[in-house]
Formats: sequence, C-alpha cells, structure tokens
Amino acid sequence: MFRESLWSLIQYLTAALLLVVLGIHILTHIPPFVETYHEGLSLESVRTNYRELGWVLLILLYVALFHGLNGIRGLAHEIIRNTRILTIVNTALVLLFIILAAYGTYTIMKWA
Repeated sequence: MFRESLWSLIQYLTAALLLVVLGIHILTHIPPFVETYHEGLSLESVRTNYRELGWVLLILLYVALFHGLNGIRGLAHEIIRNTRILTIVNTALVLLFIILAAYGTYTIMKWA
C-alpha cells in the first residue's frame, strides 16, 4: 500500500515540476522575451533558445517522459494482476524510457 502511494506522490511531484518547466519553456516564446510571437518561432530565435536554454528542454524531456510512462505503469498495475506480466511491462517501460531519452537528448544536443 505504501509503495503505491509513493508512486502516486511521485506522479504528483512530476506533474508539478512539469508545469513549472513547461511554463519556463513557453515563456521564452512570448513577449517580453521576444518582440512578437512569430519572432519567437523564427529559426534564429529557436537556435538561440537551444543554446541558452537547452537544459530546460532536457529537463522537460525527462520529466514528461517519466510522468507519462509512470502513468502508463500505474494503469497497467490497476488492470493487470499477474506479477510476471507486470515485470515485463515495467521492464519494457524502462527500456522505452532509456531509448526515448537517448534519442531526445541526441536531438537536443545536436542543436545546442
């Protein structure tokens, strides 16, 4: 029981962190950080944001991935009762996290 409530607490904490980091990310694309919204989406502005705020994108990537995959894990634990299948699901989600995080990190670092 404690273990599942701990995962729920982690889910709430990642949701709050996701809101903060997503807010920072969105704020970099609106005035007063840029003159107009369209300027914020220009290639030069995006490249500058990648160079200066690439760490925000990395945190956003990791937190969003963890939050989403942890939500899928929570659903699987409510639906599936077989521990062997749950172990397979957990392993698959960890591998999926590693693969997607590596690909996302590569993409962000390529532009930064």
